[in-house]
Amino acid sequence: YFYKINNFLFFNSILSRGYKTSGINQTQSPFLSEKLRIYNTEYSNNIELGFDYKNTKYNFKINSFYMHRDNPQLRLSYQVDPQDPTSFDYATFNADMAYHYGLEMNLSIHVTKNILFLQSFSKLNTYVSEFEYRGTTYGNREIAHSPNNQYNIGMTNHISDNLIFDMQS
Repeated sequence: YFYKINNFLFFNSILSRGYKTSGINQTQSPFLSEKLRIYNTEYSNNIELGFDYKNTKYNFKINSFYMHRDNPQLRLSYQVDPQDPTSFDYATFNADMAYHYGLEMNLSIHVTKNILFLQSFSKLNTYVSEFEYRGTTYGNREIAHSPNNQYNIGMTNHISDNLIFDMQS
């Protein structure tokens, strides 16, 4: 849903549902039990709400989101043979649930016709429920590779029609 409040301010909202299909772990490991060879379909329900403010000099966006995942699929490495520390394989497992929620903000300022300054900030919170594999409990924590905070600043200079200088950190 996209709603124009006035010539400069816009409201957007998204409600969606997605999935990742089920599958079969193709490992040859005799240590992976039959009940773990098949993993279930993951479903996600998402909601996003945001505002955009745009004029010729400034562009500001703020967006909040929440995602709830049922049967999240998690890819793990494991030791195939407990006696051989170099024997690893990968398999996909399901936890019961996970969630992600956060806030994103972006600001761009046209300093001149050719120079643009950019800033963005995001805050992310995640959780995955616990699950067990071969007597070890995993989960009940934040999701891996999901930084809590990110900040970016940059500048773009359109030197000519064919040459652009872009710097971001």
